[in-house]
Amino acid sequence: MPAFYFLIRLLICGSIVNISFVLFLSVMTEKQSINERFFLTGLFFAGTLLLPGILDLTMVPRLIALALVLLIVVFEIYKSGVELKFKVDGAILLYLLFAVYCTISICWAKSKSESIFDTGKIWLSLFSFLTIYYFLKTKGARFEFNLHKIAVASGLLTAFVAFFQLLELPDLKKESMYLITGLNSHKNLLTSFLFLMLPFVIIGLKKFRSYWKFLSVLALLCSTILIVLLRTKAVWLGLSAGTMFFIITFFLKKKNIGTGSKPFFVSVFMLVLINLLFIFLLPSLIKKYSTGVTENNSIAQKPLMAGLDQERLMVWDKTYTIMTKQPLFGYGTGNWQIYFPDATLTGLWRVEDLNVTFQRPHNDFLWLLSETGFIGFNLFMGFLILLVVSGLYYLKSLQTSALIYLSGIIGFYIVSFFDFPRERTEHLVWIHCLLALLYFQIKSTGGVSSVFSIGVRKRFFLLPVSLLAFILFVGLLRFKGEYFTRLLYDYKNSGRLSDVVKSGHSALSFAYTLDPTSVPVQWYTGNAQAALGHYDAAQSDFISAHNFNPYNRNVLNDLASAYVFNQQTQLAIPLYEEAARISPRFDEPKLNLTAIYIGKGDFASANQWLKSLLHNSERRTNYENLVNVELQNQKFNSLTK
Repeated sequence: MPAFYFLIRLLICGSIVNISFVLFLSVMTEKQSINERFFLTGLFFAGTLLLPGILDLTMVPRLIALALVLLIVVFEIYKSGVELKFKVDGAILLYLLFAVYCTISICWAKSKSESIFDTGKIWLSLFSFLTIYYFLKTKGARFEFNLHKIAVASGLLTAFVAFFQLLELPDLKKESMYLITGLNSHKNLLTSFLFLMLPFVIIGLKKFRSYWKFLSVLALLCSTILIVLLRTKAVWLGLSAGTMFFIITFFLKKKNIGTGSKPFFVSVFMLVLINLLFIFLLPSLIKKYSTGVTENNSIAQKPLMAGLDQERLMVWDKTYTIMTKQPLFGYGTGNWQIYFPDATLTGLWRVEDLNVTFQRPHNDFLWLLSETGFIGFNLFMGFLILLVVSGLYYLKSLQTSALIYLSGIIGFYIVSFFDFPRERTEHLVWIHCLLALLYFQIKSTGGVSSVFSIGVRKRFFLLPVSLLAFILFVGLLRFKGEYFTRLLYDYKNSGRLSDVVKSGHSALSFAYTLDPTSVPVQWYTGNAQAALGHYDAAQSDFISAHNFNPYNRNVLNDLASAYVFNQQTQLAIPLYEEAARISPRFDEPKLNLTAIYIGKGDFASANQWLKSLLHNSERRTNYENLVNVELQNQKFNSLTK
C-alpha cells in the first residue's frame, strides 16, 4: 500500500513538472527574437530552478541562471552593433548611484565574500529592470503579453508543488505550515512569491484567451488558497494594503483626480518623512513593544508564535543598536549577519540555547539601512518613491493595469517591512518586473523627465558584459563552496576529519568564506585540525575564521582555546570575555575563564565567573567544589594569622 501511494505521488509530481514545462515551451514557440526567448527563459528559471547537491537548492542556482541569461542578452545586443540613445532620468540615476554605492561599500565590509555576492544581486536587479524596459520599448505589447504568461506558468508550478507538499502534512496547524516551502526554501518566501505573481495573474484574467485564461483562474485560485492556509501575516497585511490602495486609486482615476504637485517635490517630502520615521518614531516603538524580556529569557515561556513576534522586535531593536556605530555609511552589503551579534544575543533564547541563527533582520528596510547606511537607504528609497509618486501624479493617463502593478508594488514592500524577500533572486527579479512595467507606462505618458541623454555605442556594452560575467563567476564559486561545505558537514558527522579539512579548503574562495549560518568555513577546518593534533594549523584557521566573523561566539571561544593551548593566555582572556558578552547564556567561555583563573590562583575571579553560569554540568560542579574549598582555606588562613 505505501508503495502504491508513493507511485501516485510520483505520477502527480511528474505531471506537475511536465505540465509546467509544456506551458513554458508554449510561450517559447511563439514568434520572438532570440534575445526575448533567452530573457523569458531566465525569468522562468529565476523563479523555479532547483539544483541538488548544495546547501540551499534555490538561491545560488537561480542567481547563476539569471546572470547567465542577462549576460547572453546583453552580449547579443553588443554583437548586433546597435547604438542606443539612453535617456537617464531621476529614477534611473538614483538606482545607478545606489548600485555603485553598494559596490563601493565592499571596501569597508568585514566579510567581503558576502558583500560581493549581495552586491551582485543588486546589479542583477538593475540589469533586469533595464532589460525589461528595453524589451517593452522595442517589442511592445507582445513582450508584456508573454511576460504575464511566464509569470502564470511560474506561479502555477510553485503552487502545485506546495499543494503536493500539503498532502504530506499530518494536520493544518500553523506550526505544520512551516514544512510547506514550494520551490522557495521557506514558507514565508513561498507565500510572498505567490503574492508577487498575483498582479500578473489578475491582468492575465483580462488579457488572455482560451486555456491561458483558465490557467490564470486556476493560478489565482491556488495562490489564494495557499496564502490563506499558510497564514503568513506579513503577506496578509501586504495583500490588504495593496487591495485598499487599488480601490482608492481606481476611484480617483474614475473621478479623473490626480495629484496637484510635481512628483519631484512630493518625492522629496515623502523621503524626509520616511527618514523621520526610521530615525525617531520606529526605534521608540520597537523599544516600547520589545520590552518584558528578563535575564532568564521569559519569552521562552510564551506560546511559540507570540514568542516569535516578540523575538522579531528584539532583532529589530538590536539592529538599531549596531546601526548607531555606522549610521551614515553602513557596514557594507551582506554584512548585517556579521555585526548583529555585537548587540548581544540577550533575550534570543532560541539563538543561545537552540543554535537558531539569524541571517537577516526580517525587515528589508532595516536590513538595507544597516548595511548601506542612510546614504544607500535614501538612494534606493528615492528611486522607489519617485516611481510610486510619479504613478500617482500621472494617474489619469495610466492604464488600469498600471494601478494593479502599483498596488502589487505597495503590497510587496509592506511584506518586505516584516520579512526578507530581498534575500532571494526570484523576488528581486519579479518585483523589478513590476517596477519596470510601471516605469514603462509612466514614461509613455511623458513622466519622469530625463536628466541627461547619452549615446550608447557598441564598446559601452563591454562594461555590463564584463560585470555580468564576473557576477556569473561569483555565482559559480558560491555553488562550488556550498557543494564542498555540504560534503564537509557529512564528513564531520561521520568523523572523517582529514576529509573535513580537504573539503573546507576546496570550498574557500574570495567569493565564499562563510556557510549559510554565518559560521566561517575555517572554523570547521580549525576544529578538525585540532582533533587531528595539528595545533599550529588549527590556530591559523581559527585566526582566519575570526577575521571573517569576529562576533561569532564559537569562533571566539575556540580561538581563545587555541591560544591557551599554545601558552598565550593573555590573548585568550579578552576573547573568552567577548564570547561571554555576546552570548550570556553560553557557558563554555565562562568555564574556560574559570579554569584560567584557577590556574592563576585567583579563586575570587574564578568564583565570579562560576556565579554567572546558567546551566549545570559536571565540569561546573568540579570547579565549584575546588573553588569553594580554596576560598574556605583562604578565609581560614586569614583568620588564623
